[in-house]
Amino acid sequence: MSGVNTQGRPVNPYAKRRPPVAHNEANMGRQSQQRIGNQHKRKHKLAGNNSTKRRKGGQATLLGGVAFEAERDCIVCRARDSRNIVQGARIPNRAHHVLCIKNTKTKGNGNLNNSQLLTFEENKRYKALTQPITAAEKGSARHLPKDGGAAYFAPRTNTLKIPMPDTATTAKETMPEEMLTPMDLCQAVTRLTADTAFAEKHKAKGAPLAMMAFAEEVAAQIS
Repeated sequence: MSGVNTQGRPVNPYAKRRPPVAHNEANMGRQSQQRIGNQHKRKHKLAGNNSTKRRKGGQATLLGGVAFEAERDCIVCRARDSRNIVQGARIPNRAHHVLCIKNTKTKGNGNLNNSQLLTFEENKRYKALTQPITAAEKGSARHLPKDGGAAYFAPRTNTLKIPMPDTATTAKETMPEEMLTPMDLCQAVTRLTADTAFAEKHKAKGAPLAMMAFAEEVAAQIS
């Protein structure tokens, strides 16, 4: 029977096999030793692969060109770098390349339009205004007035001539104004609403006739 071993015990189909014994190169055959040796050679070969080697021709950019290098493309930086090798090398009196970080106008951003130049100038002005004061400027009396502020803290005299009000008033100004009582308003409104000419004049208005009479009387009293 296939399900029974030679000793008469049943075979467990779900039993896991024992892990293989570690290889001993001394007792291994030539083929196994050669296979392990090839793996070691491949491992050392991959480890010795220098993936940091620079591509011939310089680093490529996204647009397919060559990346900018100051020591190679900038005339001023190249001349300064050659001074370390050749003593007395002449440095040209000109601005750095527009892509060079040492260019004081572009800061390595390339050719700039007018709006970008104005933005750089505004940032430079703001930086100059907001920079902290130096130790020599702290407590300095450079901008103080010569009199030490005596004219500012001196008592002030009133030099403005304020015209006095005229005491001579007319009789109309001295007379007390008559108060308009509700009874007077009621009588005036009643008189106006009874007037046929007033009613004919304001018949096309949207407001009631009594309100028109009230407004007429108030306007007459104010004027």
